[in-house]
Amino acid sequence: MSGARVEHYACVVDMLGRAGDLAGSRRVIDGMPYGVGARASAWSSLLSACRGRADSDLAREAAARVIESEPRNSAGYVLCSHVYGLNGFHSESALARSALRENGLRVVGGFSSIYVGHEAHKFVSGNGAHSECKEMYGVVERLHALMKRNDGFVHGK
Repeated sequence: MSGARVEHYACVVDMLGRAGDLAGSRRVIDGMPYGVGARASAWSSLLSACRGRADSDLAREAAARVIESEPRNSAGYVLCSHVYGLNGFHSESALARSALRENGLRVVGGFSSIYVGHEAHKFVSGNGAHSECKEMYGVVERLHALMKRNDGFVHGK
């Protein structure tokens, strides 16, 4: 992925993870030409993909990497707690929440934003308020379907 920025890598990790290819997501992270700090968003994407998946070792590693790379970011602790809870690791989930409080961090609602031309578009998870929300979710669903149907598309076979 020459010329790619860290955001591109995180996006690919997210898409592979959503398609269930956790090993592929890990390979992308391992191949990133960026330092540990820049990998935080990619590790977060991989950790999100580990929700409800059987690979508990990978979920634990991703959780550790997320918190290690951005220890002052509350989002990492919340994501770790959530993924641990969904995967049945309730004591680890409670520890992540405790670490959040012990570090004096506050939970801040998350959002994403993109710029199209000179106009910023803000997205809040599950909000659906954007005027073109249905179209955007449709494109994402089609991409996911392609990735699941055609493994060669993902791995360049």
